[in-house]
Parts: sequence; C-alpha cells; structure tokens
Amino acid sequence: MVSFCLSTGIVVSCLVFYSRYFNGPISTDIDDWAGFATFCGFSLSLISIIFIFMTYRSQQELSSILQFESFFFQWLEMHNSIYNECKADIEKYYDEVVSIFISNSNDLMPVEFERDLDNGKSRHLMRYYRHLYQLYKYIYLSEVLTSNKKKKKYYDIIQAQMGDKELFVVLYLLLGDKRKTEEKALKGILYYELLDEAHLFKNIYYPKESSNFKEFERLMRNVFVETRDSFYYLTDNTCDISQGEENLYLIK
Repeated sequence: MVSFCLSTGIVVSCLVFYSRYFNGPISTDIDDWAGFATFCGFSLSLISIIFIFMTYRSQQELSSILQFESFFFQWLEMHNSIYNECKADIEKYYDEVVSIFISNSNDLMPVEFERDLDNGKSRHLMRYYRHLYQLYKYIYLSEVLTSNKKKKKYYDIIQAQMGDKELFVVLYLLLGDKRKTEEKALKGILYYELLDEAHLFKNIYYPKESSNFKEFERLMRNVFVETRDSFYYLTDNTCDISQGEENLYLIK
C-alpha cells in the first residue's frame, strides 16, 4: 500500500512537471524532451531505490520473525516435554490444593497454604514453573513483536495447550510463592504481572469445591501490590511491567 502511494505520487509529479514545463501544446524541441526525460529518469530511479529499500526491510522483518518463531517453537516443544514429565505432579498438586480449600475456612492465611503444600513442590514441577516464565518473557521482551496484538498470538498458542488444572496450579504457585527477601518477592510479583497481563488466567476454571480460592486470589493480589509498592518506596525506584526489560531481567 505504501509503495503504491509513493509510485502514484511520483507519477503525478511527472505529469504536473510535464504540464508546467511545456505550458502549452506538445513541444517539438528536442531540448525540451531531453529535460523532461532527465526528470522522468530521476523519478524512476527514485522509485527503484524506494522499492529496493522496502523489499530489503520486508525481508529483514520476515527473517527476524522466522528466527523468533523457530526459537519459540523449540522452546514450546521443550515446555511440552517438561509438562509430560511432571504431569502426574501437576495432577497431585491440584488435588492437594483443592482439598486444602475444601477443609479450611476463608480466613486461612496464605502462609499456611504454602506450609501445607511445600512438600508437594517437586523438582519437575518447579522446573516447569520456571520454564513457563522464560517462555512468556521471551515473547514479552521480543523486539520483533512490536505490538501487544502480535504478542497475543503467541501467548494464545501457549494457553491453548494448557489444561484447566495446569492453569490452576500455575496460578496457585504464583500466589503462594513466598520469598525470603523483598527483592526475591518482587521477582514473583513481576512473574505474576507478566502472566496476568498476557491474560493467561482470564478464562481459568475454579473448581466448585474450592470456591473460596477466588477470595484467596483477591487477598494475594493485594499482598502483591503492597509488597511491590513497599519495596520500590524503600529503594526509591518504580515498578511497572510495561517498562519491560529492566524489570523482567531481574528473574533468572
């Protein structure tokens, strides 16, 4: 579309130049035609240069996207492999989370949830948890994906492969992730905000048996905000996931 507009503009310019240059009937003077031919030659050369530049830029963008997608799908395949290794752990962890919410009242503090489930965090499960974050961070920080709409395409590919129990466990691991220092706690907050901004939990299914989980999620969201704001107030910094790289690179 852009190239068509540029070409049309240059052609129109040639016609305008012709009408102004001759300012009357068609000239029979060879010098007049020589000047007009020079102008047309310059215009065509300009069109060629523009086309070459736009073709080169288009090829560069295509190459960058192909490179991004190649790495992305390799990571996605690895992620699926990790999921298959820890599928049983996810099922077990899900059942344990639901049972805790069934057997406890709404006012149970988050730290008690974590204490009860800490032994259930297997090595495979935590590996899955970390790898999922790296996959989302790769999309979020990509310079190739210049808009949220482009990023959403790849976020949706990941989410489409995740089951209800899988999403529920990831959300619980995030909300119940208690760190020893404020800086490490902040890393968990950034992880949560990244996945939340990608709308990973938008259509999450809450088991009927654990209806109080929504209240727990609301409580932990408030805790996350308070911890984040407190940390950055004390360190005289700011935190905003939209700032991107400087925040997300905190998490290894």
